[in-house]
Amino acid sequence: MRKKYFDRLVKILHDKNIDAMLIAPSEEMEFIMDHNTHLCERFQALIIKKDGTYFYICNLLTVDEVQAVLGPDIKVYGWFDGDVFTDTVKKAFEENDLIGKTIAVNSTERAFIVLQIMETTDVKFVNGKPLLEEMRMIKDENELNDLRMAARITDESYEELLKFIKPGIKEADIARKMNEIFKEKGADEGFTMVCSGPNSSYPHYNS
Repeated sequence: MRKKYFDRLVKILHDKNIDAMLIAPSEEMEFIMDHNTHLCERFQALIIKKDGTYFYICNLLTVDEVQAVLGPDIKVYGWFDGDVFTDTVKKAFEENDLIGKTIAVNSTERAFIVLQIMETTDVKFVNGKPLLEEMRMIKDENELNDLRMAARITDESYEELLKFIKPGIKEADIARKMNEIFKEKGADEGFTMVCSGPNSSYPHYNS
C-alpha cells in the first residue's frame, strides 16, 4: 500500500463524510495498492474505510495473490464460483460496519455489479472518481521529475520517428517503430495512434 496516497484518500473520505471507497481492478488500484489484478466478470475490490482500515473481496482464484500483497493481517474475503458473490459481500460489509453506509465507487466497477450488491445489501453507492482524482491531483517532486522525463523521451522519440517516415509507409509500421523507440529509451509501450489523410478525422482511429 502506498501510504502517502492511502492516507490522503482516508482524509478525503473523512472530510467528505463518505464511509468507504470501493476500488475495482484498475489503474487507480495499482496507484494506491501498488498492485493490480485482472478485471474480469468475477467481482473483486479493495474497500478502504474512512477510519483507515481496509479489506478485500475476491473470488478464491485470486485470494492467495491478494493476501500475499496485503499481508497476513489484512482480511481477504473469498467466494467460490458456485457461491452467490453478494452473500460474501454482505457478510464483509456487516463485519466491517458498512450496512446502511455510503460507499464511493471507482470508475471501472461495472453497473450490473453495483446493482446486484444494492439488491441484497443496504448500502448507498456514490461516484468515487472525483475523490480519487483529488487524491492524485497534487504531485510531489519525484512525480514531477517522472513527468518531465516522460515529456523529454516523447520529444526525443518524435524527432527520431520523423527520420523514419517516408511516402508509402503504413500507419501500423509507424506506430510499431514509435513503440520500438520508446522501449530503446527505457519507456514502456503506451497508447500509440497514427492516422493520416482521411483517417485523421477519426478521433479514436485504430490502424
